[in-house]
Amino acid sequence: ENLCDLIAIRDNHQAKKELAEYRLSSTGVRPVCVGIRGRQDVLKWYDERLVLLEHQITSEKKRIIKEAKEEEEALVSQESEVDSDDDSISIPGLDLQTRLHTSSGFVTFKNRTDSEMALCCLLSANEEEFVVSTPPDPADLIYADLKADPVKQNVRFLLGHLCIGGLLLSFMPFVVGISCTAKLEYLEAKIPISQILLAEHPAIHAMWDALMASAALGFFMSFLPTFLVSIFYNFFVLKAGAWLQHRLQKWYFIFLVVYVLLVTSVGSSLTVTSSQLVQAPLAAPSLIAGTIPLASHFYLNYIPMQWALHGMDLMRYVILMKFMAFRTIMEEEVARAKSEPEDQDFYGMGSRSARFTLEAVVCIVFSTLSPLITVLGFLNFVIRRIVFGYLIAFAESRKPDLGGAFWVSKLHHVQVGMYFYIMLMTGVLLKRAAQPWPGCMAAASLAILAVGHSKFRSLKWEDLPLEAMADPHEKSSKEKGDKNYKDDKDARDGKEDQEDEDVLLSYQQPELR
Repeated sequence: ENLCDLIAIRDNHQAKKELAEYRLSSTGVRPVCVGIRGRQDVLKWYDERLVLLEHQITSEKKRIIKEAKEEEEALVSQESEVDSDDDSISIPGLDLQTRLHTSSGFVTFKNRTDSEMALCCLLSANEEEFVVSTPPDPADLIYADLKADPVKQNVRFLLGHLCIGGLLLSFMPFVVGISCTAKLEYLEAKIPISQILLAEHPAIHAMWDALMASAALGFFMSFLPTFLVSIFYNFFVLKAGAWLQHRLQKWYFIFLVVYVLLVTSVGSSLTVTSSQLVQAPLAAPSLIAGTIPLASHFYLNYIPMQWALHGMDLMRYVILMKFMAFRTIMEEEVARAKSEPEDQDFYGMGSRSARFTLEAVVCIVFSTLSPLITVLGFLNFVIRRIVFGYLIAFAESRKPDLGGAFWVSKLHHVQVGMYFYIMLMTGVLLKRAAQPWPGCMAAASLAILAVGHSKFRSLKWEDLPLEAMADPHEKSSKEKGDKNYKDDKDARDGKEDQEDEDVLLSYQQPELR
């Protein structure tokens, strides 16, 4: 068993021991188990196993560190024998693909200028030989992905995209079915008894049309992030949980636009509309103008439906149910720790960002055809600001960020939504105006949007230009302030606490700490 397996077994035994201790404190009876050696005290057995596992883990750590140092010394000694004038340096006799080393690593620079220059430099004629990128938060790293084989990963990458395409097609019939069967006209035709019920209770008709379709679609779409995350984990190299959320944001937004904005508007005529687009792609604006405006009433109900979901988010009902379930078998503090954090598939930063952006895009697309939706959208985001301003700051656990990547993707998605808005208004004007000139003028704004979008995508916001960086030989006032704060912290908490913090912020695999 390797080090990771030993630590996993130790953590599992520790959790079971804590559960047994809680049962002892609540019932007063020491738990026992029956095995080959007869009746044994459970707590005593776990204590013995944990002592043995700690010894094995310590021995395995020492062995790994020792072998790593030996390989490093061998590498240094052989490098010193290589002629420094030789451009093609090769080190025979040393296999770098050992089980203690991977093709990935971390480099720490002393100043910001050197790190930015390393990110921009072309280190080899083959751009795939050295791939340099900004690392994620040390606490968010997925170390298992650093060991991925590049050749096998290319195959898995292709299979992952095929799975995403299959997921896109497999969800289509369900969404079309929801948009069609959730209408009362369909139910009245298929279920005759519903006509009698609606005649006796006419208020049901208005409530059904206002809530049912939006609620059913939202509930069904809530399963999509889980399927996407499963595909990402099994077929893609993620390297960090925040990068997983960013990938989820991009793909989930595509699914939401296709299913909520397009398929829902087209409805049962999806096949006919698709065939018309294949035969005449330039007729897309007129086709969009003939279908999407008819569904504007659906989105007038869809946006207020989100207000109820904000209230459910504020309740954190999933965390509450998990806490109540765990509290029956363990102490409250342990139950609270195990119930956190919330499900990152649906409540993570990537999934939330995609849903927030879709709501903004819906309001933009229908802002001219149905101006009331702008008021509903404004109220929706006011409620979101209040709810999530509290949840993120005071209720939910803090999560690693990517320094603005989610925000930039939101802006990109909003600009993509502007393309839909211009195409929709172009089709509406061409179809309803007496002259073609208003539609042509609206279509011309696509060129303006394309130029602005291209400039936005060309911004190098992730890296600083050299002129924006301070002199590396001079410390800025901020750096001096940070140093003073660090000195004060050392004086208050002691060097031991500072060393623990440095370990958590270092790129060292948790099993080796």
